[in-house]
Amino acid sequence: MMFVINNLENFQTNSTLHCINTRHKNQLHRLTVNLLCIQKGVTYSCIKLINSLPYNRFKLQNNKSNFKVAL
Repeated sequence: MMFVINNLENFQTNSTLHCINTRHKNQLHRLTVNLLCIQKGVTYSCIKLINSLPYNRFKLQNNKSNFKVAL
């Protein structure tokens, strides 16, 4: 998970892809893929895990030390 947190500039949120105000707008965007080797990869799995975190832990992503402690 720390891989994604350390490289957040390489990932897009749902709000950067469209301007519709949804409840998942702050979550990281996951590409739709069918290959199992990609779905089990580090990037795809970490995005999936981070998106499943409660919002109060997700908003700690900018403070890496507090994020580690919260996990």
